[in-house]
Amino acid sequence: MTVSSGSEEIFIASAPVYTALIAVIFLKERLSTLAWVGVFVGIIEIFLITAGSKGTSFTISKGVIFILSASIVTSFFFVFQKSLLRCYRSNEITTYFTWGGTAILHLLPRSLTRHSGCYK
Repeated sequence: MTVSSGSEEIFIASAPVYTALIAVIFLKERLSTLAWVGVFVGIIEIFLITAGSKGTSFTISKGVIFILSASIVTSFFFVFQKSLLRCYRSNEITTYFTWGGTAILHLLPRSLTRHSGCYK
């Protein structure tokens, strides 16, 4: 509600930037020069969109923080599931995580699974 759909899409699409950085830090992956240029351009893009997302002053809305957090958590998920590929096939990993996430959602109180104001 506080972030435009265009900005939100860019933030979600920035997950590969975070995935690359997390893989370099934790898995000691190596990036080519072109990949580093892409990471740098992606970070600058995120900064510029964040800076311009709420008026002319530099403020970061709560929605931007939530969206960026979700993108970063998704990147950690992708990086750390790499070790599971030694034991499981990709479709098995996808199935386990999908059903696991569904089971966790059923444990949440109903009030957390609904957006306030949408359901009356």
